[in-house]
Amino acid sequence: MSARFNIAAAGLLGIALSAATAGEAAAKTYQKTVQATVCDEGQCNVVFPKIGSNKELRILFVSCSTRGTNLEVGEALLGIDNAFQPPNLYLTGTARSAGGTDFFIVSQPVVFTIPSAKKPNIKIFFDETTGSPAATCSISGDLVTLP
Repeated sequence: MSARFNIAAAGLLGIALSAATAGEAAAKTYQKTVQATVCDEGQCNVVFPKIGSNKELRILFVSCSTRGTNLEVGEALLGIDNAFQPPNLYLTGTARSAGGTDFFIVSQPVVFTIPSAKKPNIKIFFDETTGSPAATCSISGDLVTLP
């Protein structure tokens, strides 16, 4: 009886574990680095690739480097398709200067979800600059396959 009980219990445990695993979403580590597609008229626009259908991206970390001459950054935002529109997240940065170039650096943990078929977007708004500013941003997190 004891052997039958153990086999039956193990079988039930296996069924329970299979059911729990099937209900959970599969996640893969995600990281992308993108240069701004547009960096003029007071903003740098960094557009990431669209998230596939039946997936969502859970962004956990953002880093950006914006550089220019006489660069005065006003704010930086992370959002969905258009970071200027809610829902969005304000990104904190630090201004630095080196060798005649001004930098605005963002490096921070975040919790922000991009739904299926949408694009992560970062907009960096600057008040003034001379020359041509440029921005490069990276996002990392989990790309989740939805059940």
